[in-house]
Amino acid sequence: MAISFVSEAEYTLTAQSGDTTLAMPASLQMGDIVVILGGGDFWLNPDGTDQGGCARSQGWNVLHEDTNNSSPGRQLLYKKMGASPDANVTWEYDDDRNQVVVMQAFRGVDPDTPIDATLVVTSSGVGDPDPGSYTTVTPGALRIIGGVIEDDVASAVTAPAGYGDLIWREAGGGVGETASAMLASKLAASAGAENPAAFDVTGAFDAWVAFHFALRPAEAGGGGAAAAAHMGL
Repeated sequence: MAISFVSEAEYTLTAQSGDTTLAMPASLQMGDIVVILGGGDFWLNPDGTDQGGCARSQGWNVLHEDTNNSSPGRQLLYKKMGASPDANVTWEYDDDRNQVVVMQAFRGVDPDTPIDATLVVTSSGVGDPDPGSYTTVTPGALRIIGGVIEDDVASAVTAPAGYGDLIWREAGGGVGETASAMLASKLAASAGAENPAAFDVTGAFDAWVAFHFALRPAEAGGGGAAAAAHMGL
């Protein structure tokens, strides 16, 4: 069975909103993998002791996070749902700038080794988020790309060619104190390297960080016709 998209959710956290309960994506089942990308103008501190973020005590696995006072702030996490899937996640937050959170849920992921290979992170001080080259090792893996861009207010986002299930959101607030976050995905019938094009972001051209990783299918080889169907081909 190929990996399939289940549902998604997106949120803006307004300045000084404190600990906030965010509803998880809908229709979750045991074994589903939920991916969360949080973004802010400034750094996100894990466990929410300062700028905010998702506490590890909630059982989330951290793929990447900013812990060095850099911009944009970002936190990329995933979690496998248990017999009683989570209904909510708490975002611990106490900053004077808005933050943004996007979530997506997927089904058919390997329960023991959900991440196919080591995450690739790229960054720049200007332009559009441009995920780097990533090599999958399992046929039928689901490539996931994402990005966070600081300061400017994005008005539109387009995913690179071949990538679907795009979700994006900007945090609102004034220029210089906002951020935008985005995720998109693509089933890869064959294992190997791919370097996607950049996201096309309208209205935001500031510092960014981009990500590229893949979810491993529960059964190897979930590509071919299933991959084409996922992309609407």
